[in-house]
Amino acid sequence: MNLLSSHNRSVIDHHSDAFSFQQRQILIHLFCSRDNLTVYTHWQQHNEQKYKNEGNSSLHIGNFFVILHKNINFSSREQKIKHMNPYEIIDKYYPENTEQRQILVIHSLSVAGKAMKILDAHPELRLNRSFVKEAALLHDIGIFQTNAPTIQCFGSHPYIAHGYLGAEILREEGFPQHALVCERHTGAGLSLQDIVDQQLPVPHREMLPITLEEQLICFADKFFSKTHLDEEKSVEKARHSIAKYGEEGLSRFDRWCSLFL
Repeated sequence: MNLLSSHNRSVIDHHSDAFSFQQRQILIHLFCSRDNLTVYTHWQQHNEQKYKNEGNSSLHIGNFFVILHKNINFSSREQKIKHMNPYEIIDKYYPENTEQRQILVIHSLSVAGKAMKILDAHPELRLNRSFVKEAALLHDIGIFQTNAPTIQCFGSHPYIAHGYLGAEILREEGFPQHALVCERHTGAGLSLQDIVDQQLPVPHREMLPITLEEQLICFADKFFSKTHLDEEKSVEKARHSIAKYGEEGLSRFDRWCSLFL
């Protein structure tokens, strides 16, 4: 996909008038980069300090990307992705023959199965099949670090933290793109504004799914609970489960229904 197609350029021009010349050059660099998603993620996590002297410019640019991700469909097909055997990572953190592992694997297989069915039904989206399967199987890898006794997790962190905790694991393992799926699948994704307004116990950064693969896995996950492993939720039940994260999340979910169903 040409990120500076006429459509994408018009989106950038329409929304970037409020930025300084220096900020605009940063944005152009991000969108011209072959590995734009990795560059954006690096900027998002590390550059707030660098641009603090420009007031709240980093927050503005973050909000700019929130706007853009609603208008531009990035695809991980454009990225150089390191592939793996997901079970090698699961084996490392989840011992065999435990209820905790059983819950994780059954849930993750359900999410992966639904994601793959949607992928097969929409060849026009040209999604990265192997990446979707791998990332879907690992999206909840961080749950063992949380305090969620009903799913046999006895860690110290609140459950909502499992996304970014899983992302930290996968980055350490050398899989940064897979890590983004972990970080961005909670609810229908969490915006920085959501995190701040709701005082959520997660890092203060944008955690919205950007690539179509990230969006697909986040969407598929909403139909399955780890406390009712044999049940696939209806669309209405899935909407109800994410309502607590706010209206923006519901709007994203509704857009995904139109895109994927």
